[in-house]
Amino acid sequence: MVFFVLGATNSLNLLDGLDGLCAGVTVIITAAMLVLAIHLGTWGSNKVGDPIRLIICLGLVGGVCGFLPFNRHPAKIFMGDAGSMLLGFVVAALMILFAEKAVRWWMASIMVFGLPILDTAVALVRRLINGRPLFVSDRGHIYDQMIDRGIPLKKTVKICYGLAGVYALIGLAFSIRIRARYALIVYVAVFVVSAIAVWRKGFLKMEGLRGAIRK
Repeated sequence: MVFFVLGATNSLNLLDGLDGLCAGVTVIITAAMLVLAIHLGTWGSNKVGDPIRLIICLGLVGGVCGFLPFNRHPAKIFMGDAGSMLLGFVVAALMILFAEKAVRWWMASIMVFGLPILDTAVALVRRLINGRPLFVSDRGHIYDQMIDRGIPLKKTVKICYGLAGVYALIGLAFSIRIRARYALIVYVAVFVVSAIAVWRKGFLKMEGLRGAIRK
């Protein structure tokens, strides 16, 4: 559980590389988790309407929505490591809270958190297969590679928002009354599709010490 919290915390921290990126993705993630919490409360998770998850989700959504307009490009303020790691830690705690209800709710919350997991996995695997140090920073993140390939910053951020939204919608689909084993099949399918897309787009290739393959 400690490694789960550390991994989720650092995944969101590593996503804080462009103006408005981490904050906007966090809004999408926490909004989706708010829907999950509302669903749990509505369908009788407990008699008082699942207050802990609801309050945490509402607090995160409200706080980050208030911060995002000032963090969009060109950013006037920045959250820094302290802000992004705090958000990551709270979201990790939320996912653990969802695990209290049933396995599929935990799986749903992890799927909602899919983009930070994908971005961190791509960066680490890319360094590993290219013989680079795992913990030395480079331009291995998905958003860095988009910028290096000539995609404008604002468009890169919007694409990442779209990807976060897709993972969030898939995670919300898990809230339908399906069994954990069927949810696991969806998990595997999403993993395979994501891996193929990353490989086909060349995000695992590396040129030089810090650069991405330019196209």
